Amino acid sequence: VGYAHGGVGEILSHVYPAGRAEAGDVGAVVGKLAAILDDPVAARGAIRDHDFDVDRMCARTLAVYDEVTGDGSPPDQLASSAR
Repeated sequence: VGYAHGGVGEILSHVYPAGRAEAGDVGAVVGKLAAILDDPVAARGAIRDHDFDVDRMCARTLAVYDEVTGDGSPPDQLASSAR
């Protein structure tokens, strides 16, 4: 469950569309979480097959950093090393 915004919204649209809530709508998030707790079997059944993998997503992000910087450093590490 999360906001239908940015990367989280994109992932939820593929994996668990029922878990998307409009950005800032805390009541909708609470309602969606309550629905999952009320019927976890139905919630699990609503999860779509997907190819999202945290390790692969992190590796791809680091590959972009490496392409841009030449050393794979995330932006926050670049800023601190420039001081």
